Amino acid sequence: MRDFTQRAGSKNFELQKCAACGAVSWPPRDVCASCWSDSLVFTAIAPEGVIIAATALHASQDAFFRAHLPWRVGIVRLDAGPVCYAHLAAGVSEGNRVRLAARIDWRGRGVLIAAPINDSAGADDPALRDLINEERRNA
Repeated sequence: MRDFTQRAGSKNFELQKCAACGAVSWPPRDVCASCWSDSLVFTAIAPEGVIIAATALHASQDAFFRAHLPWRVGIVRLDAGPVCYAHLAAGVSEGNRVRLAARIDWRGRGVLIAAPINDSAGADDPALRDLINEERRNA
């Protein structure tokens, strides 16, 4: 995950791609799940996909999420193949086409955000803006 976090927030959406068989992987791993090659390279891929499941969390042990409940999360099947979990922007639901953005959250961790195609980072969602707020991270 450290390599993913280092790339989060860049202009390109990068996931691991196997140099041997071409499979795209998520989450980051040491060997390809398809062919077991260890030739995985972070590569820019198309960030579009479809939300295949969505839910809202109504309880959390974490103070940040408790202050923002209900918190929406979901599973996205990327057009490139892998299935990813992501924080969901307001207005997206199961069956919607979305664009994923890799960002660094306020704790300094890489996260995925699924937002409408025309809003790649969830900029229209106040809770997601707070999640990736650089001022909170630097405080």
